[in-house]
Amino acid sequence: LRKRIPGCIISGPPGTGKTLLGEAIAKEAGLPFIKITTAKLLEEYPHGIEKLFQAIQKNRPCIVIFDEAEQIFISREKANSMQKDIITDFLEKTGSKHSLTGVCFIGITNYPELLDTAITRPGRLHKKYILDYPEFQDRFDIINLYLKKLEIQLNNNISLKKIVERTNGMLP
Repeated sequence: LRKRIPGCIISGPPGTGKTLLGEAIAKEAGLPFIKITTAKLLEEYPHGIEKLFQAIQKNRPCIVIFDEAEQIFISREKANSMQKDIITDFLEKTGSKHSLTGVCFIGITNYPELLDTAITRPGRLHKKYILDYPEFQDRFDIINLYLKKLEIQLNNNISLKKIVERTNGMLP
């Protein structure tokens, strides 16, 4: 991986598996991932961003996952001074096209509208994916997968279709 990998934002309602998806992407890519939470970054501030980029340099190529990204990268219009400093530090560190080859940033958020627009510019976390509640066929496949995994067979009195219909709006 000798080039910069476009970052993305994965958004959607709570409980839809956004963080699990981010981690699964890293595992499927066979890359190490660094998961950053707001609490961890704020706890270690002002050294948090510097430590993060040292870890990135040490683990490249890698994937960096920002869980609850809206708390880390909230719009600077609404941010406190510490949040503004974190955003500024991150923007400065990600400004060079060559300094982050082999690194992909993934922001996980329930509230993409709260993110600072500079974070979602091309070259940072500009691709957007929405992970919503599973639809009928998705729920059917998920339940069927679990039934097979648990080696459970439904008898004639139980309808998989009825189970799937009753799970509308539910999460796996």
